[in-house]
Amino acid sequence: MLKPVLPSTIALAPALALAMFLVSCGRADHDALAEPRASASTDPVEHVENLIRLIARGEVANAWVTFLPPSWERDVEQVFSRAKALLTKEEFERSRAIVAKLGEKLEPVFTELAASSDPDTSAALAHLRDLPKTLGCDSWAAFERLTVRELVARLESGFLRSALANDELRARLASTTVRLDSSTSNRSRLEVSSQAADGERTTTTLELELVDGRWVPEEIARDWSSDVRETLAAIDEFAATKRENPRVILAQLEELDGQLDGLAAMVGGFARMAQMQAGLGN
Repeated sequence: MLKPVLPSTIALAPALALAMFLVSCGRADHDALAEPRASASTDPVEHVENLIRLIARGEVANAWVTFLPPSWERDVEQVFSRAKALLTKEEFERSRAIVAKLGEKLEPVFTELAASSDPDTSAALAHLRDLPKTLGCDSWAAFERLTVRELVARLESGFLRSALANDELRARLASTTVRLDSSTSNRSRLEVSSQAADGERTTTTLELELVDGRWVPEEIARDWSSDVRETLAAIDEFAATKRENPRVILAQLEELDGQLDGLAAMVGGFARMAQMQAGLGN
């Protein structure tokens, strides 16, 4: 349940650099973001319980810096910075224009869904609809300064906080218990149990390793360094491709621009289907 997806996120860094162009200065009320605070503990049970409480309160940025060992956060920032450097100002501006067009095409879908949804879903849809505006970058300089830590904080302040304000999710998090099964100086095995809305209780075993004062999943710790090296190598390989073919990203953007009607229809179809399934579940 708590197994992070960070390695796969790192592996997608080159694509994320292209996708994350929209995240930076945003609305005026997002200009001053609070610095995230870690609530790490060398006690494995307390550490996992801290993470659960932070997520339950919607404090995603604080959970981010609590989960990541400091050296891992430096790795993530390095990958993100190198990936961002793949994007030129021209590609950045072209990407912004495409997202703006996609938002215009999706506006009728969001309006329709919000009108037929419960208040919580309507609020989440409003945040999702406004995401490009909320996080939209108004300057190339701001994009160049963007960090992953700031990105997570900006996402928390809008869409993610709404998505986490879900009664069923909160109830499940509130029902979660963490028990120590075994422990050494740098490894621990925990049993994490939670109860679903139908009363069914699920128990997951977590194998953790202590890295830079943070308890992290052992399998992620085992592969972390090699994942980072492989991702940086992939970024360098793509940079070499761009040097040989400087228009490779612009060509992809032009192709995407020509497919926006189909993409908007697909997103709208998925959104309507999700709303229908949610209604059947209620």
